[in-house]
Amino acid sequence: SAFEISETVLNNKELIPVLSTLLRLFKNGDVRYKLIAQEAHHLIRGDIYVNYQSSYSELDYYENAPSVRGDAWRQYFIKKSESQDFATFIDENITPMMSTSHSCQMYNMVFSSPLHLRIPLLFFVIESFFADVNSEVVFRISLYVTVLLQESESFRNKIKDLYHVRSCIAHGDLSGAQKKIKAMKIFGFTGATEQVEDILNRLWKVLLEKNWKPSQSAELMSSILLHQNKNT
Repeated sequence: SAFEISETVLNNKELIPVLSTLLRLFKNGDVRYKLIAQEAHHLIRGDIYVNYQSSYSELDYYENAPSVRGDAWRQYFIKKSESQDFATFIDENITPMMSTSHSCQMYNMVFSSPLHLRIPLLFFVIESFFADVNSEVVFRISLYVTVLLQESESFRNKIKDLYHVRSCIAHGDLSGAQKKIKAMKIFGFTGATEQVEDILNRLWKVLLEKNWKPSQSAELMSSILLHQNKNT
């Protein structure tokens, strides 16, 4: 029920957000908080603790390392029956996940933010997968995500609607965001956040399989779209 992470990997500053994100993808929605700091070593067991710099107190850590704030103190409960699948999932994905470590850092900030701000932050994470997209962002991202998830045009329209919610929030128009959410028949900011996060998590798993490189997304998507067009 345990596996080891080498000291070299453990000391990599990208490990905390990467491991935390993998844990969320494996156990979506099953995250609990531990209110006291508990130092971890390289042995990872059913209750997961993430290493932190011992020179910091818990409060200092929050103030000095906002990109991973909160994640050092989270517990992820893995049932004994899940331990082998969990270890395999981490082993297969930790290296490819390092290529999206910046996305992981942003993802870990989402859950320490006010509820209504989580939607634009989640979209920031999605956009970070396509780092070289700098024009027609909504058009391209909605198309790329729909193609990668092998979804229909109605799904693409849903992404555009959720993008509209994101834009309203980003510009301080919360009433406009609420009206759009209501028109989509979604239960408030909570429901909208859950929908965006579900899209994000599904997308992340697909990108891990493809060993995705955000800085080469245009080239990768061109190849995928070309292949798709040949088959239609």
